[in-house]
Amino acid sequence: MKRLILILAILFLFPTISLASSLQEGEQAFQSFKLDKAEIIFKALADQGNTVAQRRLAEMYSLGLGKHKSFDESLREAAKWFQKAAEQGDARAQNSLGFIYSTGTGVSLNYSEAVKWFRKAASQGNADAQSNLGAMYINGFGVSQNYSEALKWFLKGAEQGNADAQSNLGAMYALGRGVKKNYHQAVKWFLKGAEQGNAFAQVELGKMYQMGRGVKKNYHQAVKWYRNAAEQGNAVAQASLGFAYRWGNGVTQDYIESAKWFLRAAEQGNIHAQMTLGTNYMIGQGVEKDLIKAHKWLNIAVSRSPNGNQRDQAAKFRNIVEKEMTQDQVLKAQRLAREWQTK
Repeated sequence: MKRLILILAILFLFPTISLASSLQEGEQAFQSFKLDKAEIIFKALADQGNTVAQRRLAEMYSLGLGKHKSFDESLREAAKWFQKAAEQGDARAQNSLGFIYSTGTGVSLNYSEAVKWFRKAASQGNADAQSNLGAMYINGFGVSQNYSEALKWFLKGAEQGNADAQSNLGAMYALGRGVKKNYHQAVKWFLKGAEQGNAFAQVELGKMYQMGRGVKKNYHQAVKWYRNAAEQGNAVAQASLGFAYRWGNGVTQDYIESAKWFLRAAEQGNIHAQMTLGTNYMIGQGVEKDLIKAHKWLNIAVSRSPNGNQRDQAAKFRNIVEKEMTQDQVLKAQRLAREWQTK
């Protein structure tokens, strides 16, 4: 009898070992960019109901990696396999499924479904899902807007080291949403997110140092964090760095360097940078004087600014520039502005 039990145990053990080795083989194939092989292995295991394989197959398809006729078809297949893994309780798949419902990627946009799956994953302790669920509450997507609930979930994610949650938690303390305004706590959480490379946290920490909120005012520290975010492509940070160089705050005043950062921010759509860059071209500060480029950027700023002082100022400068231009130059500048806006 004991021998029979032992034989049965061995028979049950071998499939487990085979499954684990197959998953490992699939991962090795994926890491070695042998994507066809990885897809075959993950697909075979996924068809058997293995949740890890279902999730990994979905992750491949979400990147467009697989034998599909189109990227849209690949995304639909990704959603299908995320759904299968999520329904079996895989927290990472649940979070991914929530994300695709929140963005309408491969499925119809559905905030309620997104919240449902974020909540399932968050309740299992998934930090990414906790951060995402907090974002749904703060924006009122799929749920009634509730700052207290947002704070609760951001805190859970932040305490696990999630950089997005830490950054959002810092913002809630800075703005006093769902909690009493506390700049010291804001700085604490912005710093944690910033040190992990979160560009939003780096920008906000830069602002705290620039304004002396929760920390002693320090332009050098402000520039440090603006630069870190700017080099990641954050337009707000690029504009802030442009202003730092323009006024010499925390750096040696340098109009050329200032214009460089304003241009980067302007190309990304930052209205403050677009207006300032327009005036730079108008007077030749940090760039060669160029009325066509000045008109272009000021015109873009006017068209994109909400009604108010900023729009009025941009229009005022544009009209000043226009008085010095020929009709052909104005038409060219207007064409360039239209081309930029339709990119």
